[in-house]
Amino acid sequence: MDNSLLDKLNAERRYYESTKSVEGFPRGFCDEVPVEIAKKYGMEIHSGNFIDLDGEKHTHIWNYNKETREIVDLTADQFGDFFPEVYTILDDSADAKKFYETIRKNILVEDLN
Repeated sequence: MDNSLLDKLNAERRYYESTKSVEGFPRGFCDEVPVEIAKKYGMEIHSGNFIDLDGEKHTHIWNYNKETREIVDLTADQFGDFFPEVYTILDDSADAKKFYETIRKNILVEDLN
């Protein structure tokens, strides 16, 4: 990903942090943020399901940059501090497969670690 797009995505993240922090950003914003990113930057929207430790099913949504073959997720850090605030990764990397490919199979969150 080129630095100018990454800078723009970081600015988007700062905007959401400053305007939505009272509402608990990033938790619960994976439905809103990817839609806005898709509109502004022409990225695809991808989604998958996971089951939390209480057995409840949830959906997670992120963006996909078809041009660079990168997954772009501005809310991934809701799953833990090991994710950066603007998470980008090539879609065929081992880490992407571990999280984004397996999340589509309704796995337990504890299995991601």
